[in-house]
Parts: sequence; C-alpha cells; structure tokens
Amino acid sequence: DREQAGVNMPSARSRQVATLLPVNHSAIEGKPYASKRFVAKSYVPVKRYGRKLPKNEYLCRKFQEIMSATPLVSVIVPNYNYAAYLPQRIDSILGQTLQDFELILLDDASPDDSLAVIESYRDNPHVSHIVINETNTGSPFKQWERGLKLARGKYVWIAEADDWADPTFLERCVSKLEANPRAAVCYTDSVWTDSDGKEIDNWWIRNHMGTSDVESYTYESRAFASRHLYWHNYIYNASCTVFRRDAAPTEAESDLWTGMRYAGDYMFWVLVVLNGDVIRIFDRLSYFRRHESATTNKGNASGATIAEDLHVVTYLEKKQSIGWLKRKVKHGDIAKRIKHLPTPESKEVASKAFETYAGNRRLAYFMFKFNQNVLAATPLATGYRRDRIFPKYKH
Repeated sequence: DREQAGVNMPSARSRQVATLLPVNHSAIEGKPYASKRFVAKSYVPVKRYGRKLPKNEYLCRKFQEIMSATPLVSVIVPNYNYAAYLPQRIDSILGQTLQDFELILLDDASPDDSLAVIESYRDNPHVSHIVINETNTGSPFKQWERGLKLARGKYVWIAEADDWADPTFLERCVSKLEANPRAAVCYTDSVWTDSDGKEIDNWWIRNHMGTSDVESYTYESRAFASRHLYWHNYIYNASCTVFRRDAAPTEAESDLWTGMRYAGDYMFWVLVVLNGDVIRIFDRLSYFRRHESATTNKGNASGATIAEDLHVVTYLEKKQSIGWLKRKVKHGDIAKRIKHLPTPESKEVASKAFETYAGNRRLAYFMFKFNQNVLAATPLATGYRRDRIFPKYKH
C-alpha cells in the first residue's frame, strides 16, 4: 500500500536517505523521521536487484540497506537499580553532537522502576537492543560482556547508568581515535559528583590525576600500562572512556575480568591498553556520580578489592618489564593499604591474597618505607609521582 509506505530512521541517516528521494531534500534532511509521503510520491519502475521494482519498493530496500549499516559507535548502558538516574543518562546520550550510534540498554533484574524507564525509550530509532535479565548476575562486568557481544560499532562507549555526559563527549573522543589508528582507547577527565549531582572535591583526583596545559596527550601502550596502570587504575570510570571494539578483551580472556566483583574494570582496561595507545583529553566531559553505598566502597572495606587488585598487578608484572625495586614499592603500597583496613576479617582476606600473589608482606612494607624515607632524595627512588608521564605536568 503506497499510502502506508515509510520507515523511521535516526537523524544521522537522514542525509543518506535524502539523496535517494526525487523531492526537496531539505524538507527531510536533519529531521528525526522521514515522512511516508516522500516514498509514496513517486511510483516509476526502476531496474535494480535484477528486476524492475516500483519506486517505493526500491526506496524501501535502500532504506533497509542504510539502516542496516554498521553504526560508528555502540553505546552500552548497563543498569541495576538506577531508575532515578536513567532518564538523565539516556537523554545525555541521545543529545550527543555525534549521532551515528546504536544504543544497547541492559538491565540486571532491577527491583525498582528501571524497566518502565527503559521501555519508554524502546521506540527511539537509536535503540538497537533492550535486554532485561530475569535474575541478577551479581556482576556488572558480565553485563559489560553481554553488551560487547551485541555491539556492532567500530567504537564502544560503556555509559554507566548513574552518570551523564557533556553533549560533545562522544564527538571529541571519536575524532581523536579516528585521527590516531594506533590508539585503542580515549578517555576524558570527569566532574565528580555526589548522589544528587552536586560537584564534590576529591583528594584522589587532586593527588593522582594532575592536569595539563595541553588539550590532549597520547601515551604509548606499554608505557601507559607500566607507568600508569601499574600504580593505579587511572581509567577510573567507564563512562569517561571510548575504545575500539577490536581492542576489547577476547573471549579467551573473559575469565580474567568477568569473574571479578570489584576490580574487573581495572583488569578490563589493562587488557584494552595492551592492545593500543591511550589518548587522554584533559577537559572534564563526563560526570561521575559517587555513592556512599557503592559496590566499590563495600569492596574496599572488606579487603576483597585489594585481593583483586593484587591479581591485576601480578598479571601486569608477567606481561611487562617491571624492575625489582618498583615491584617491591608497589607491593609495599598494597601492604600499607592492608594495614589500614577496618576489621581483622578484611585484613585476613587481603593478607591471604598478598601471600599468594606477592609473598612476604612485612618485607614489602619495609621496602616501601625505605624507598619513601631513605631513597626519596636520590634518583633511585620510585613511585607513582616520579614514574608517570605528564605533558607540562602541574600539581
């Protein structure tokens, strides 16, 4: 029925569609939907696909070809119990200046109203998948993996459900990656906020991240792994990061990170970074919401985060050339964290992991203090401040 001909499409595809139509292109270009009346206007035979087709059938086939084209970016939103923040999260994605993306919405059996919020976006043309788990997986990283298996884009953005982004975030990250084929990942600085979205001052950012006079900087893959990630997970939030899909961990590497509860993201970024260079944009283009009840805080208090961090650190030591003193200083820093855990139970959990991965905790702590107090004034001393690479670094 020619009166019913038509198809919905993202505005990013409307320019391609407009060139197919024998009408005023500006009438539909840049609009969120192509109206059915443009298809119905013309009905002349066109020889395509080995036979003559009515004009509207030909256009519908061309529409399908355009719509089935691979999106430039796959945006994955893994959600659990964040119904209150989902609208802001999803709207900040749909409002990006770069519109060539698919949106994959995942929910891990949330008991709140998340399902209703997600369903309200089902008809949006950017949404390619909605996956609702009947039972909770117990791991956010298994949701990441599920999203990656569904993703078709050249690049991937894992946009955590409680965060949000500047409208230019995606465009700026993707443009950097497009200009540098050797880069596997691009991340930006973030504004840290409380649960209500109010900016908070964070000592870790002030003491560890630093800033720069340049707009962005590219780090060589293995230098970033051994001189940044070895000390801390400086890619601290997935929401501020875009990476190449072909740089993601392989299926054979899945168990290295999806089985973790707290440090799976740390291991994930190690695996990605070992596949290519790293671009940091020093502008704050992502908003990182911190919660008192967050899983990370629970892991820190229980000692489980330290246990998983040790696994990541020793994995890096196997893959990278890390000097003896540097290893001992890093191990000693972890021993110091164990010393300050709140309960005997949490100390026991972390201590057992330390003995498994790093050996004698007392010796490691001694070397950490020796490096800090005796070698501090000599070129022999090491540590995250001396080891990291910063362009025009300022504290």
